[in-house]
Amino acid sequence: MSLGIHYRADPFSRRSKGIGEPVNPSIFLCTALVSLAALGCNNPSPAGSTGGVAASGDASCGHALVVAESDYSSTSIAIVSYDGDVLSPAILSSGSAGAGTSAALSGDVVLPLTTPPSGEIVLIDRYPNGVITWLNPTTGQVRTQLSVRTGFDANPHDYIEVGPNKAYVSRYGSNLNPNQQDFDRGGDLLVIDPGASSGSPRVLGRVDLSMPDDGLFLPRPDRMARLGNQVIVILQRFNANFSEVGPARLVGVDIADDTVAWNIELPGLANCSGVAMSPTQSALALACTGPWNMPANMPAGAATQSGIAILDLTVSPPVEISRFDIESSFGTPPAPSLAFASADLVVGTTYGNFDTGQTDRMFAINVATRELTELLHAQNAFVYGDVRCCDSRCFFADAESIGLRRWDVTGTALTEQPLVLLHSATNLPPRYLGGY
Repeated sequence: MSLGIHYRADPFSRRSKGIGEPVNPSIFLCTALVSLAALGCNNPSPAGSTGGVAASGDASCGHALVVAESDYSSTSIAIVSYDGDVLSPAILSSGSAGAGTSAALSGDVVLPLTTPPSGEIVLIDRYPNGVITWLNPTTGQVRTQLSVRTGFDANPHDYIEVGPNKAYVSRYGSNLNPNQQDFDRGGDLLVIDPGASSGSPRVLGRVDLSMPDDGLFLPRPDRMARLGNQVIVILQRFNANFSEVGPARLVGVDIADDTVAWNIELPGLANCSGVAMSPTQSALALACTGPWNMPANMPAGAATQSGIAILDLTVSPPVEISRFDIESSFGTPPAPSLAFASADLVVGTTYGNFDTGQTDRMFAINVATRELTELLHAQNAFVYGDVRCCDSRCFFADAESIGLRRWDVTGTALTEQPLVLLHSATNLPPRYLGGY
C-alpha cells in the first residue's frame, strides 16, 4: 500500500494513490505508535477458501453481509448473516484461488456501496491491480474477473449495477498521457457489461466526469448511489499530485444515455468520500474530510472544509439542507464511513491522528434535533472501518477488536448487541462492509 505525506487525505488506503507519489515512513502501518494486534501487521497469510453459503436473509438488504478483512498486504472475504452468524469465514482470500481467477487479491480490496441486485459478490481490487471480481456466493467460486486499468492505474473505487447487463465503475485515477488505447483517459465512470448473460464481462464505454472549469483539479470520482434513473457520484477533485484540493462536487448521470444530467459544487467542503442514502431515498448524507494534513492548503484562520452535509433528494439537482461540524466536537474530521441508521439518524466515524495522539471515534447525529452523540472511542488511530445499516440493524467494522460491532435500531435509539468475532479464521482485521 502506498502512503502519502502531509497532503494525504487517507493514510490507510481508503483512497489509494498512484505511482511515484512520496511516502512518509513515519506513518507506515506497523508503527510503534499503534499496537500490532490492532492493525493486524505481521499476521499469517489468509488460508484457503471455507466455501460458499446458502442464500438467505432479507432481499431488501441483500442476503448477507460481505466483510473485507485486510492488513493492507493481504485480504480475506467473510460472509456474515444479519443475525450475526459467521457463515463463511474466508470464502475467498489472497491465499486462495478458484476457477476464473487470473489476478490474486491484493491488500487493497473494497466492496460496492450499493448491494448488487444480481446476487453476486463483487470485489473491487483498487491499486495497483484495478480488477473487478465476480464471485458466486453459493459455490464460493470466482465467476470471472475484468481489468479496468486500460493502460493506466485506474484505481477503481466503486461499482454499481444499473441493469442486468450494465454496471458503472468509478475510476478514481486519471491518465495524464491518454489516447494510447481505448477508454484510457480515466476520471470517469467506466460502463461495463458484467457478463452475467454472456459469461464474459466487457467494457462498453465511459462517462467523462471532467468539467470545463476543473483547471488543475482532476475529477477523482469515488462512491456512487442510485436514485431512480440516475446515479449520483461524488467527485473529490484533487490535483495530480494531491497537493491541492478543490470544492467537492456532485454529479448526476442519466442511466439511459450515460450523460451527465447535472452537477453541483458544495462550497466550504472538500475531500468528500462518505456517501449514504436515507431509507426513503429522500436525503443523501456526505462525509467530507477536508484538506486534512495539507498545511499548504490551510493558511491560519482558514475553514477546515470538513463536515457532514445532508442534501434534499426530492428536488433535482439536490439541495443542501443541513451541515454538521464534526471537527469542532471531536478535534478531528469525519472519516468516509457513513450510514443512515434510520430516517433521522446518521452514524459515522472520525479519523484519529498519530501526531496529536487522537484516536478514532464513532458518532451518531440526530438530523432532526441536531444532537451529536459519541458511540465509541477507540484506543488507537485508523482502526475504525465501514459502517453499514439496513432494516433496523447496523454493523460496524472494528479492526481494534477484530470483529463486527452491531446495533439494533428503534427510531433514533441504538441498542448494542454482542460483538461478532472474526479472528478465528484469518486473524485479519475487518475494514470494509458490503452486501450480496
